[in-house]
Formats: sequence, structure tokens, C-alpha cells
Amino acid sequence: MKGRIELPPCGAAGQPDSTTLQRPETAGCECEASCDLPAAARAKIEAWRIDYNRNRPYSSLGHLTPSEFIHNRQVTRIREAAEL
Repeated sequence: MKGRIELPPCGAAGQPDSTTLQRPETAGCECEASCDLPAAARAKIEAWRIDYNRNRPYSSLGHLTPSEFIHNRQVTRIREAAEL
């Protein structure tokens, strides 16, 4: 069926085995190659993924975006080096 992603087989008793619970990129799955999503849909999904991972604040980074955290860390290192 066009646009459908095939699911991996289940383990014993209909439960997924440990390899099927991994993220596709760590399980060796080539999702783009195995599904029939139009190129425009893949591009929109990829743009959303990049935006979500780069432009949202992370609580583990003190509620800063990754670029804000990196900038602050670089400024801190420059100041620390200047004090030496």
C-alpha cells in the first residue's frame, strides 16, 4: 500500500522484541527508503525535526536553546581565559 510503513515482526506472544523498540536510526532502518512519502512531506518533516532539535529550549541546558547555550559557554571560556 502506498504511503504505508511496514512494521517489523513481533517477538514471542505478539510482543515486540528488543530490536523493534529501538529508534529507526539506531536499528539500521532506512525509513525514507522503506516508505513512499512524497519528497515534499519528507522535507517538511526534516525541517520540523531540525527546528525542534535546534530552536527549542532544553531544561537540561538551563532553558536555553542549544545555540544560546554554546554562545554563553564560549563567552564564559573567553572570560575565564582572560582572567588567567
